[in-house]
Amino acid sequence: MLEFMVKLQEFRSPLLNKIVELITITAEETVLIVIMCIIFWCISREKGYKIILSIVLASASNAMLKSLFNVKRPWVKDERIIPIRKETATGSSMPSGHTQVGSSMWFSMSRSFKNKVLTVFCYVMMVLIATSRVYLGVHTPQDVLVALALSVVCVIIAHFAVDKAIEKDSAKYFIIIAGLAFLGLFFFKFTTYYKMAGLLISLPLAFFFENKYIKFDPKTKFINQVVKILLGSVVVLVFKEGLKYILPEHMIFDTLRYFFVGLSAIFVVPMIFVKTKLAKSKI
Repeated sequence: MLEFMVKLQEFRSPLLNKIVELITITAEETVLIVIMCIIFWCISREKGYKIILSIVLASASNAMLKSLFNVKRPWVKDERIIPIRKETATGSSMPSGHTQVGSSMWFSMSRSFKNKVLTVFCYVMMVLIATSRVYLGVHTPQDVLVALALSVVCVIIAHFAVDKAIEKDSAKYFIIIAGLAFLGLFFFKFTTYYKMAGLLISLPLAFFFENKYIKFDPKTKFINQVVKILLGSVVVLVFKEGLKYILPEHMIFDTLRYFFVGLSAIFVVPMIFVKTKLAKSKI
């Protein structure tokens, strides 16, 4: 596999490098947060819950597995491999984080919207993201194949949990996932895991309050959608970045910060939408 990666470098060019970098960026945190929020706030609560949980589960489990496998990066194994965007390749190599998280989003979208054209696009994006990580020299084909398989598992679990939560009007499955995430804090000492655990721990509480007291309707006129995205983004950004200046710099406070990020995105922001008449409540 390393020989294949060395040969693949012969096809690199400045233009192709830029195109592949853009593809891989679609699986990074900022882009994913924007997509999750737009779907949840403006398109569908149910689909939004599924996509959010799919992505967060994928990111948390990826951090766990990287710590367990502890596989060296390709350029460490073979100095002939020259990585591009090396700064985005954190932790160990197996499985690929970008591939697992990005593929979880696209696979979740394909299952949620059930549109043939969108499904084809989602599958193409999954392949492109996986390929981009090998092309950039930051993961082996084995890393991305394992990540693709894991993304399917994460989506199946997430969709099952959300379907049951909405069907039974209960956060029981979210509580189970949050409890497991909390236990993981004692074993997986990685920043990414601590952040994702914060989001998972916030989910039962956020779902309970949003579902019981808000249950907002994402559909509204276009101008309201634009205002919702701008206003909601500011609120989430205040929690995500603003709390950095208040909380001490430690992984446990990253968990707390992302707990409030999840609570704000799923409950506080929809509450603001309803109070400001940007969205209607279904209650």
